[in-house]
Amino acid sequence: MPHPTGPAFQIDFDFLDHRLDVTTVAGATRSLDLEPRPVANFYAAVMGILDDLGVATEIWPMPVEIPDAIPFPYELVRTFADPNAALLDFLQSTYDAAATTAAWDRDALERPNGGPRHG
Repeated sequence: MPHPTGPAFQIDFDFLDHRLDVTTVAGATRSLDLEPRPVANFYAAVMGILDDLGVATEIWPMPVEIPDAIPFPYELVRTFADPNAALLDFLQSTYDAAATTAAWDRDALERPNGGPRHG
């Protein structure tokens, strides 16, 4: 499959050895064991492999085969021992990434412990 920002790659399901293989035209290969797991975990693992190989790809994270489905990233949060902490960690890491990427003046934007900024 051609890729706009990385090497072309191929994804194969090997049902005899119970694994998914991703191979780039440069010869890099990563595999994922096909084992019982939530679909959200499988999705996250595949996305991690693609990112690791330099072929990060957007794949629609919403199951379309079932009514009232929950997008995979949100379903994954629900499986954590402390979903609120997992969500807060995700939100903080997203904020940190945006602040770094956009070079925000965090001293001017942020205030300690949620208190009001004066003067």
